[in-house]
Amino acid sequence: MGCSRSIKRLMLFGRFWRSSAFRRVGNLLPTNRLTNKIVRWAEAAHLTALDHIGLFMSRTTATTRIAIAFAAVILHDVAQATEPLANLDKIGREIAAHPCKKPHTTFVTRTNVHDETVRDRYVTQRCNGVASKVLRSSVSNYRNTIALSARTDQIDYRLPPRIRVGQPISKIKGLLGTPETEHHDSLTYLLPSETREETVSFFHKRGRVTSVVWEWYFD
Repeated sequence: MGCSRSIKRLMLFGRFWRSSAFRRVGNLLPTNRLTNKIVRWAEAAHLTALDHIGLFMSRTTATTRIAIAFAAVILHDVAQATEPLANLDKIGREIAAHPCKKPHTTFVTRTNVHDETVRDRYVTQRCNGVASKVLRSSVSNYRNTIALSARTDQIDYRLPPRIRVGQPISKIKGLLGTPETEHHDSLTYLLPSETREETVSFFHKRGRVTSVVWEWYFD
């Protein structure tokens, strides 16, 4: 019973892991009928990796179910590690748009420098340990969000475990490699961009991350 409950919890948690993550690791799996069928179903139905794995749970032994569940967790970690900076860019933009459930929001509205008929609203959002700046334009009736910057000084579970606040700085280098710039208290990496002006920085003290800061280019 305990095993079944644990697996159900994993499957519920797996609903946050969309099929795109599963497809990214599909090429790392051995090519056989089973894996091909799972990937095909994922692409057709847009289900999560654990949803598919769950289809086999009731037909296997308890030991096999545990092994499958652990394999799913490992596959998720592999998927996150394949393109860590692209993944960090995506997470940072999510934090910028939604730093918390109820942020304290302030804004200033200015005329667009390229088009005087357009108004740009620069929005600052603050929460406990998290802050962001975004832009919303009158072109979209201020609905669409363009990320400008984001900062987290606390553990944010949207980030992969190895690069959260509080982690050793050595783990950052181990995952992301050599930074673009390094100072006595920070590491800065370039995010995937044509401008080479979009970055994620890890500030640290006594060898551990104290904050993560994203900055994006906007003309």
